[in-house]
Amino acid sequence: MDSKKSKSLCILLAIVGNCLLLGGLHRFYTRRYLTGLLMFFTLGGFFIWTLLDVLRLLFNRFKDADNQVIRRWLT
Repeated sequence: MDSKKSKSLCILLAIVGNCLLLGGLHRFYTRRYLTGLLMFFTLGGFFIWTLLDVLRLLFNRFKDADNQVIRRWLT
């Protein structure tokens, strides 16, 4: 089953969040709070973790807190 979360918003939050040194915003959006906090305090895993998440989003491998794949570009 697919998530109701927006892939485009998730990617935007990941990239803009890291540019503003607020890594993990996309994790908070998908209700993955613990890893969101870890990303926040490590600057997105020194930007590598965020890059991996963006790639996972692009290739439909990123899941939300309900274990549903985020596939929709617009919501």
